[in-house]
Amino acid sequence: MKLYEKPFSSLRLGRKTYPLRLTFSRVLYALDAIQDPQLTEQDRMRLLLRVLVKGRLPRSPGKQAALLTALCKTIEQPYELSSPPEQAAQPIMSLTQDAPLICAAFRQTYGIDLHRTELPWADFCELLTGLPGDTRLCEVAALRARPVPPPDGRNTGLREALLKAKAAVALKLTDDQRQTAYQAGLNQLAQRLIAWADNPTKDGETT
Repeated sequence: MKLYEKPFSSLRLGRKTYPLRLTFSRVLYALDAIQDPQLTEQDRMRLLLRVLVKGRLPRSPGKQAALLTALCKTIEQPYELSSPPEQAAQPIMSLTQDAPLICAAFRQTYGIDLHRTELPWADFCELLTGLPGDTRLCEVAALRARPVPPPDGRNTGLREALLKAKAAVALKLTDDQRQTAYQAGLNQLAQRLIAWADNPTKDGETT
């Protein structure tokens, strides 16, 4: 997003404009729901639209698919903290696993309690990017990115200590993996909705 642009607050589809509810908590909830194996594709579609779009939704499955596709394009991912360029690029932060550290960092840096504040998604991403290095979140990210020196016969203790420290904060599921699952889920939803558009059923309609 450019400095002179405003965050998306609505989407226009055909002749109708749909107000959006892109607060950080709603977006994160929707991203998690996409990867919930207990939900059907139809359930995921309905949840995404009802959580992120305000007001009445289109009844046509084809229009639902178009709205969902356009909506997901507006949800920019936050700046990815990654390892230094000289290393193989690997995510070193997770919006899920590091949630307590993110909350603590926002409270420490900005005085914002994420449990009581509904920040717009765009604002949340910008503030997350600007967190300083003295937060525990950034310290953990730096530890994950720190390379393990090759053994030289004299640094066995250092290597063992570093490996132990890195294991304690290692990511169980990287953001790359989550993003892959997210995109795969969107593709499946879109394909399903297109199929419904060709053969709509009463259960497939949303009012």
